[in-house]
Formats: sequence, C-alpha cells, structure tokens
Amino acid sequence: MNGDVNITYYHGGNSALPLTTGDPIIVKKRKADEFNVANGYIKVGPDRGRYFSVQVVDGKTAGYTSC
Repeated sequence: MNGDVNITYYHGGNSALPLTTGDPIIVKKRKADEFNVANGYIKVGPDRGRYFSVQVVDGKTAGYTSC
C-alpha cells in the first residue's frame, strides 16, 4: 500500500483524533491483525484543519506529530 493516496484508515482507540500511542491502525472497520497497516509513516487528517504524520510500528501508533 505504500504510495497510495486517499485511503481510509481506522484506529482502534477509544478517542477521536489525535491518536494515542498504542492505538491500532487498520484499513478495514474490523479489528484484526490481518488488516493492520504496514510499518512506516502515514499522513492522516484533516481534523479541524490539522493533519498528522503517524508512525506505525507493528500495526500500532508509535508516535505522531502535527504537520
């Protein structure tokens, strides 16, 4: 999926954006390891006009920054 644009990502956290470290990042509305996003970085947003660069490690949010 690297290089794809305009993909809907979902997170399995309990809150809306911004994400919490450890929130699963998935590509389907189903919380299962087979739908985890690959390791790397994704850009998500907009959330009230803000975008975030999210680092994904082992299918979970490892950190993020506003961009």
